Amino acid sequence: MPDAGCLFPVIAAGNRRGGAFAMKTERYLSQTDAAILGRLAEHLLRKGGVNIPFAEQLIAIIETSILLPANAPREDCVALYSTVVCRDLESDRQMSLCIVCPHDVHDGLAQVSILAPLALALVGRMVGSLVEVKLPFLQTMFIEIVGTESPVHQGT
Repeated sequence: MPDAGCLFPVIAAGNRRGGAFAMKTERYLSQTDAAILGRLAEHLLRKGGVNIPFAEQLIAIIETSILLPANAPREDCVALYSTVVCRDLESDRQMSLCIVCPHDVHDGLAQVSILAPLALALVGRMVGSLVEVKLPFLQTMFIEIVGTESPVHQGT
């Protein structure tokens, strides 16, 4: 089985674009994002039940991320409340979205809860990364992060 740092062949159905893409596995979190995700995980653990797997995923993200110094944010990484432009490699469709805490999601806006599979896969990743997103029913999609814009405001 290949390790996460090797090259994976990705063939997009429909246009047979193929080749080897480097799967970047590093995540970078600001101190603020790590604290928000930690509080959310703690809240989900207290609620118990079906919330526990989400809490465990958030804890794993925090534990495996490179935490940035408070005065050194990275503009090239997906952060909470930043706008992310990404591309589905299979359909070649580009989308723009904002990853927010569950209580900040508003209908009608291009916002995705941090608990959604897409957001869990993208948060902390660098622009240019190719990310595997594990969807329900054993489905998988591959996303390329095209760009990010800094957060307009930070949630609580």
